[in-house]
Amino acid sequence: MKIITIVSTILAVSALLFTACDTVTVEEQKSQVEWTEEGWNNWSAGDYESAEECFNNALEVDNSYPDAYNGLGWTYIRMQLFSTAIDNFNTVKMLVIIDPDNPEYDEDMVKFAYESYAGSAISFFMNDDFENSIAIANYLIEVTNNDFEFSRDTSITEFDIHLLLALNYVETVDMPNCVKEINAMRVIIGEQGNFNSDDWDEINQEIKRLMELDPSPSP
Repeated sequence: MKIITIVSTILAVSALLFTACDTVTVEEQKSQVEWTEEGWNNWSAGDYESAEECFNNALEVDNSYPDAYNGLGWTYIRMQLFSTAIDNFNTVKMLVIIDPDNPEYDEDMVKFAYESYAGSAISFFMNDDFENSIAIANYLIEVTNNDFEFSRDTSITEFDIHLLLALNYVETVDMPNCVKEINAMRVIIGEQGNFNSDDWDEINQEIKRLMELDPSPSP
């Protein structure tokens, strides 16, 4: 699901539909990786209650496994529990070392951290904490060299991070930075020439136009 779809759905107060599921237990002796993969499969299928249960089961096996917290964070985004999502994303950040010079640096784990930054930026935006959303989104763009893609939903890319920033700047009435993000999106979709305007109606129309041209692949 695209970031803007998440935003639009929640702003429209759409009801979440959860699929009924059977109770599973850690006694099935799956590893934290197996539980987490099952959780992501349920997440992709829209079965968020089962996803939550699987990720928690993974943490019963290993309470320091970052991707399980990452999965919980993205699950709580879909469940509209944004503060709880932020708590889980913060745990990922505490568990993962992103310094390549550190001997404990693990590139696979760093991917989870980057995905948690994207989730945090979305969650802070939905909680009207635009300052934190802006700071985290800008940091994500910097550390990924403007080349982000969410491994569990490849329709969420750096384009969406710039879009999220533009929406943040609309909310904070920061026209220069909003226009800057619009032009970043234009570069990504291959348009030449800069967009310039000091009219919010024109800016909002341009954001809407770019959303319709989003080049990110479908999930």
